[in-house]
Amino acid sequence: MVLAGKGEKINAKSLLQWEEEFDAGDKTGIVKIIERKVRYCLRKEDAWRKEAKEDYKFALGDQWTEEEKEKLKEQERPCLTFNKIESLIDLVGGWQRENSPRIRVYPEGGEDKIFSEIGDKLVKSVDKWTKLNYKLDHQFDDGIVCGKGWMEMGISYDNDPIHGDLKFRNIKYAQVLKDPDGTEYDQSDWEYVIKLSRQTKNKLKKLFPSANKKIENLRTDNTEYLFAGEPYQEGDADNYHLGKTFKEMDDSLQTSGVEEDEKYLLKEYWHRKFSTKYFVYDVNNARMEKFDDEEKAEAKREEILNEYNAKHEQAMMEYQKLVEASEAAVQAQGGLNPGEENLLPKPPEKEPVDIKVIKRPVAEMWYAATAAGVLLQGDIRSPFSPYYEGFPLFNYFAKWYVSADNDKEGIKGITRNIKDPQRELNKSRSQNLHILCTRANSGWVGDNNALTPEGWKDLQNMGSTPGVVIRKKPGTQLDKIEPSGPDTSQIMRGQEAGQDIKEISGVNADALAIQDKTTSGRAISMRIHQAMTILSKYFRNFRFTKEMIGTAIYAMIPHIFDEAMIKKVCGEQWLKENNVMDGHITAFLQQIKDGKYDIQITEADNSATIRQETFDNLMEMAGQGMPIPPDVLLEFSSIPNSKNIIDRVKEYVQSAAEATPKK
Repeated sequence: MVLAGKGEKINAKSLLQWEEEFDAGDKTGIVKIIERKVRYCLRKEDAWRKEAKEDYKFALGDQWTEEEKEKLKEQERPCLTFNKIESLIDLVGGWQRENSPRIRVYPEGGEDKIFSEIGDKLVKSVDKWTKLNYKLDHQFDDGIVCGKGWMEMGISYDNDPIHGDLKFRNIKYAQVLKDPDGTEYDQSDWEYVIKLSRQTKNKLKKLFPSANKKIENLRTDNTEYLFAGEPYQEGDADNYHLGKTFKEMDDSLQTSGVEEDEKYLLKEYWHRKFSTKYFVYDVNNARMEKFDDEEKAEAKREEILNEYNAKHEQAMMEYQKLVEASEAAVQAQGGLNPGEENLLPKPPEKEPVDIKVIKRPVAEMWYAATAAGVLLQGDIRSPFSPYYEGFPLFNYFAKWYVSADNDKEGIKGITRNIKDPQRELNKSRSQNLHILCTRANSGWVGDNNALTPEGWKDLQNMGSTPGVVIRKKPGTQLDKIEPSGPDTSQIMRGQEAGQDIKEISGVNADALAIQDKTTSGRAISMRIHQAMTILSKYFRNFRFTKEMIGTAIYAMIPHIFDEAMIKKVCGEQWLKENNVMDGHITAFLQQIKDGKYDIQITEADNSATIRQETFDNLMEMAGQGMPIPPDVLLEFSSIPNSKNIIDRVKEYVQSAAEATPKK
């Protein structure tokens, strides 16, 4: 089948013919499902993608259209760009880098403190090994520029062929298609997410070694490219930022003489399926276990019932022994005295047991992949199952409105609303420069015979040269045209545009409390609280994204860590100080596998500004005579290794107290 030409519409008949050419070996129909969902997503996201593409151009300094550039060039007018947007992006991104703490694990209750500390050390080690915090910075940048930033979680077995290593990758904003009908930020109601990427045959063979033969037979003219761009026509010069179409690539390669491997659009389809599961719930002990079929669940129920029966029988046997021992003691002393009773406890009552088998649909994550309309990976359970059943693609939506009609209106970054003021600034400054340049050669007016033809020619070439000497005939008129003064309205337009950018974006140095270092922590905190409110959406949503990623890491701990690795990460000294035994680590891993942990995963509470404000308040209280313990002051100070210092101070105070003679 031949691809439609650029701008040529595709009729319904050709769509049906196109779908008939899909992989004949796909008995499940998953290829058609993926292709249709890609089309649906692109149709829904079309307006947002065009805006996002322009957002990125503006943020990086490409702020004039090609038509505008050509027109100004023909008129010999300047085309200036005063890119204020990029500096604002850098300012907000820099503040985030300086103040955004790492992902932490906190206990919900005191009994979970040791487990949460072990989990926190493991999450911190993953953060360090994967450079996650660094990559999160770039995800944040994508979000504040165009509205969406994406992070992908994967597993690599290159270094650890048994457990594997978690990996995180930044994904370009246009590579991910989310379920357009999902409305929850945390993806809880999303049915699917699709990742698009251009891959060579060699890379595809590495990713899908069992499909080598299919990959070798992929065709570059396959109709798979029909909907790589706009939903119903081939357009968009760079195929929605995923790379040029093959026709365009071939044309460019022929002219440049550069050889490049052919690439195919890989579509990775992550989607939820609901399967029936059976839960055995022990009401007495609040225990729950999950089973795939009812027979196993009923067997487990009988097993638990037998445990309770055996426990009751054991209690009855112990009670019978107690009765027999008591009767023997009475007989040994010659019986009971008058008025005495053989006081024995009541026999143990059989505890009412409630064991329920509950049937529930449970969401599971599945994965499939296609390229060129060919199924490379059939529908399989996610490689992260059963530990993590969510999407491995994590979204950051900088400014997000739930009830907006479409993504163009509902998902945006800082750039979107300040493009018009930036345009006005560029055009007004360019016009001012044009006026300034034309004043130096505003023109001359005179009688035809005032100069010779050669003189007029010299005047045309040299009329704007400083100190030019002009000779004219006596009795003739020759005057320089006096230019008008600078256009104050143009100057005001430029100034107002610059102020509009600050007011609309809400970003300036004062908003981020960038002041001299002598400013107190309390004053800085107040400025941030007052002036940064307009930016709080960006940071609040990013915090939520980090919590989603942290939750996924925590769930994957049993897959990537064993007991030996956990002991190595925690360190022998810490394990010894906290009396953590091998049994604790085994229980910790089992607790995560069962999903029975009571912890909170969020950002660390170590903001330098808040800590400094607290420290200043404590010092002020100490200066007024309030007895503030030294370890409390050290805890909120900015001294490195303050914990070690606090421990040594406590040891010194304790040893001094023990050495002081008691009165």
